[in-house]
Amino acid sequence: MSASNSTHGAGGDADRRQDAGQDESGRHAGAGIPAGEATSAATDTAEATAAAAKAEAEDVVNAARARTERAAEDTKEAGARQGFGMARAIRHAAEDLDESSPAIAKHVRAAADSVEGVAEALKAQSLGDLLGKAGAFAQRQPAAFFGAAMLAGFAAARFAMSSGGNTRRQAAGGGRHER
Repeated sequence: MSASNSTHGAGGDADRRQDAGQDESGRHAGAGIPAGEATSAATDTAEATAAAAKAEAEDVVNAARARTERAAEDTKEAGARQGFGMARAIRHAAEDLDESSPAIAKHVRAAADSVEGVAEALKAQSLGDLLGKAGAFAQRQPAAFFGAAMLAGFAAARFAMSSGGNTRRQAAGGGRHER
């Protein structure tokens, strides 16, 4: 048993300190810093690094949010411009109908006024306000919201097709219709 006492007795503490990289005073070997201070310094460094990483991540998120908000605002403004363009096109169609179908021309003008009103609202309000109003309307009147969305999609598709179709016809045939 005396052999085990020598291994685990006073020499055992020295062995444990040596295994931990410490000298007899509890300082890290070669560092001259007590183990508690080294642990505290490492903790402080880790906390500072974590704080710096968190601040950097917040900066990245804030920059991404700002870019997204700018892109959404640009898209909103582009939508308003297209709405005004669509209203002009609808009014032009109403003018074409004035002689042949004045009653229909009146309804087409009313549609142009509605489209222009939407474009003005789109231009004047913030994206958050518009999304909030659209969400509230969708909750109050889901069928009307779905119908309006379908109608808007159909109108946008027709407008895009007619705009693109004119360009292709002009490129292919010089803008003349041949029969």
